[in-house]
Amino acid sequence: PSPSHMVSPDARSLPTNAPLTKTTDTCPKRPHHGDPDIKPSIPEDALGKLLQLCVCESAFVFGGGVCRQVDGVAVGGGLGPLLANICMAHLEGEFFLKAQHPFGPSCCRRCVGGAFCLFASEDHVDLFLNFIGSIDTSIRFDGESGVDGRLPFLDTIIKRSLNNIYPDVATRVKPTDKGLFYNSQSFIPESYKSNLIYILVYRVFHIASSYTIFHHDLQVLKSKFLKNGFSSVLFDLTVRKFLDKQYTPEEQVTTVRRMKVTMLLPYLGPLSVFIERRLAELIAGFCPLVDFGIICGRGRTIGGLF
Repeated sequence: PSPSHMVSPDARSLPTNAPLTKTTDTCPKRPHHGDPDIKPSIPEDALGKLLQLCVCESAFVFGGGVCRQVDGVAVGGGLGPLLANICMAHLEGEFFLKAQHPFGPSCCRRCVGGAFCLFASEDHVDLFLNFIGSIDTSIRFDGESGVDGRLPFLDTIIKRSLNNIYPDVATRVKPTDKGLFYNSQSFIPESYKSNLIYILVYRVFHIASSYTIFHHDLQVLKSKFLKNGFSSVLFDLTVRKFLDKQYTPEEQVTTVRRMKVTMLLPYLGPLSVFIERRLAELIAGFCPLVDFGIICGRGRTIGGLF
């Protein structure tokens, strides 16, 4: 049967529950034993020691006493989300290495501690969660299943489409959302107000999977701004500015000297003219700072064979 059951597994209390020792041991190995083109210049053992100095045995004051954190990643630190993501990436790799069971998801997309998965059957969900929980006992997972073909995941609502093989994706509005922004009469620069509209329209536009959904979410967003005292004219002008930028190509102005590149090719008659024109179009589109040209020379001669 085709996979149809949507579930969003979520790791409990990341990055606090991330196993610190295993994570710091994994971090130096991945770049040094992965792609050789991005291999860091820092030796593997030195990189491991630097990470341990940064995150291991952190001291903090609580209740008037000095405490030492022996495991887990500190909340609020700059390395917290990064180490949590590395820990989950390692766990994800371990699952795919060990998974030889029919209950695994047919589709899995992860973002740090949360994931979107498709299962062939609802019975496979608990088996899957128990299996990945057994790989590392310090991390437990909760699974949220879709209801009526709808599943919230991060900032989106994913809904099964009846007329398309791809799902409908819309902007998620949490039940606790009150629709409050700062008021239009707030004593702040006007650019702050228009930029607030702009970034929220940007978010709705890039999440929506169709123009119908984009229009609906845009009207919901507009009603919220009107309730906060914003004018309909300002909202419409900002939306128009955003859409013009999306669909009107900007003319690039070159302010640096273009690099001259000349290619020597054998003359092949009318085919050479076509190749020259096509290469010039491609390079102008992808490398506008390159001044490209072709010189057509003689092809092979008998003298060139000796």
